[in-house]
Amino acid sequence: MHVVMDLYGRYVLSYNISATETAASAIESFKRTFKVELGAQPRIRIHTDRGVAYCSMAFNDYLAKRARSKTLAELE
Repeated sequence: MHVVMDLYGRYVLSYNISATETAASAIESFKRTFKVELGAQPRIRIHTDRGVAYCSMAFNDYLAKRARSKTLAELE
């Protein structure tokens, strides 16, 4: 399950449920977000965990093509 959440307002923008964690399912959840939040797109900052889908080349290329800023959760 991939959930895209507004951290300031604490509400869900979009989500995608899949059988396994893949870059394709992560990308799909962000595609849905960008459709819903058209006006907020320039202000979106993406913060993810270090899961395989979010560290994949496909996901990072998807974000780079859209000029999105991304941060990763700290390792403890």
